[in-house]
Amino acid sequence: MQAVVVLGCKPDTNRLTERAAAATQAWFYLQNSSAILLCTGYASQAGLPAEANLLAAQATSSGVPHDRIVIEDQAQNSIENALNCLPILQSSKIQHITLVTSDYHMPRCRLLFEAVLQGTDIDVCWAEVCAALPILTSAPVK
Repeated sequence: MQAVVVLGCKPDTNRLTERAAAATQAWFYLQNSSAILLCTGYASQAGLPAEANLLAAQATSSGVPHDRIVIEDQAQNSIENALNCLPILQSSKIQHITLVTSDYHMPRCRLLFEAVLQGTDIDVCWAEVCAALPILTSAPVK
């Protein structure tokens, strides 16, 4: 099983929209109807839905089936994104993830996800969002 994991950010910028677009593109790139799109992020601004819900709504409107989206809406920072996603990935029997976040954010997130996933059988590649164009690179983690 495969998953695309997209990290939320404050919804008052274009970054959330760019990340959702890149995650959707990565999900369709897998061409695998069993893959999940895991959206993560809490309600960072009062009165707005959780970042994860906003990401999921955009993915759904772009054609990702609702039943392929999993929402993790408690993580308030990058380490919590990784820690909170781990049990979801394990219970879904995910073997490979594509991590999606902004290019400036990716180095830290890669390190965090690699540390959290160390010792699992989950491989990681990443899609940096730069001008809404993902750049896919492989990096197996064991």
